[in-house]
Amino acid sequence: MKKVISVLLSVASALCFIFAFSGCKDEEIKVSGEFYTLKEAYDEALLNEEDLKNISCGYYELYQFDIYSEYENLYSGLYDPHEELSQSKERELKLAYLEHIKHPEYSDDSVKILYYGTYNGNIVAGLSCDYIIIDIVSHEKFEIGGVMFYKFWEGRILVYHCS
Repeated sequence: MKKVISVLLSVASALCFIFAFSGCKDEEIKVSGEFYTLKEAYDEALLNEEDLKNISCGYYELYQFDIYSEYENLYSGLYDPHEELSQSKERELKLAYLEHIKHPEYSDDSVKILYYGTYNGNIVAGLSCDYIIIDIVSHEKFEIGGVMFYKFWEGRILVYHCS
């Protein structure tokens, strides 16, 4: 009888252990958006001119383009990323980017984010991956919606439109 009770208690303990730790997995992240360049996002009315001005100030601030301070002063004080990205949104953005560059097998730890803010639900960020090297061709001047970006490569800043 003691053996039966001992076996039953062992089975019950094992089941409790399994149920207790089965809910400790990472939250399932679903990629539900697509990427646009800034120009595409502006053309699709996902961003407006004020958003672009704010993003351009962040672009100059984050990349510390001192030689363009005259242009930056036109929009001084505008850069405000509005909020921090939540861990789940950051992870979704990283996983979406890995799918976008057609390497979902890479670790999301390899993706680096320069966050420019969320505008009308659209996450604007500079994204790169440690494993991918891209030959970048930048424009000396690039205008989007009346806002000028200097030393700009279109793929440097992407807009993640969450569906």
